[in-house]
Amino acid sequence: MAKPSIEEIAYHEAGHAVAFLRFGLRFDFVTIVPSAKHGCEGAVGHIGDDSLWIFHPSDLSRIEAMEDDIEKFKVIMSMGIALLAGLPGQRLINANADARGSRKDLAIARSLLLSIRETDEKSDIEPFLEDLHLSAHNVIQANKATVCHLAEMLLEQKTMSYRKLRQAL
Repeated sequence: MAKPSIEEIAYHEAGHAVAFLRFGLRFDFVTIVPSAKHGCEGAVGHIGDDSLWIFHPSDLSRIEAMEDDIEKFKVIMSMGIALLAGLPGQRLINANADARGSRKDLAIARSLLLSIRETDEKSDIEPFLEDLHLSAHNVIQANKATVCHLAEMLLEQKTMSYRKLRQAL
C-alpha cells in the first residue's frame, strides 16, 4: 500500500471535519501533522491526558445515558458517518485512494454499531456499515466545496482549532 500524499491526508481529514460539523459533533482540532505516538497520519479529535480521542468521553457518556434507543441510534449513526467520511473526502483528490488507510476508522465505526446491537455477530451490522459508507459519500458530495476549501486551508496551516475552522468557513 502506497503512503498517501499530504494532499490526500488533508482531504481525508477535511472530510471527517466537515461531517463532524454537519452532524454537530464536537472536536477540538483537525490536523494533517502525523503522530507516531498516536499512530495516525492526521486527525480530528480531542487531546487530553496524553491521549488522542476521536470522540470526547463526555459525548460517549451522554450517549450511554440516553434512554431513547432511536435517538441513541441516530447519534451513533452520525458518529459512524463522520468516521467514514475521510475516505470519500480523500477520493475527491484521488479517485483510487486505497481504503486500507481507513481501517482504523472502519474498526471504530464497527465498534460503535456493535455497542448498540444485541449481538456480537459482525455480519448483523454489515448492512448498517454499508448505509454509513453511502451516507458518508453523500455528505462529502453535498459539501464538496467546503471539503476542498478546508483541505486547502489545512495544507497551509497544518492544524486548525474548531473555533478557527468555524470562523474560516
